[in-house]
Amino acid sequence: MECGVGTLGEIAYAFDHLGVDGVALMTNTGGAYLGDLRLARRNPAPVDPQP
Repeated sequence: MECGVGTLGEIAYAFDHLGVDGVALMTNTGGAYLGDLRLARRNPAPVDPQP
């Protein structure tokens, strides 16, 4: 999903209604990793990447 808010809503739904144990986020897209300025948006979703 391109929309961070929509993605967070889908994650919340999965936890609240489907009973999932966790989620996986891709850390590389087209050779750009989290924190790469090419992935920057005006209003990024509040995601805290953990090791």
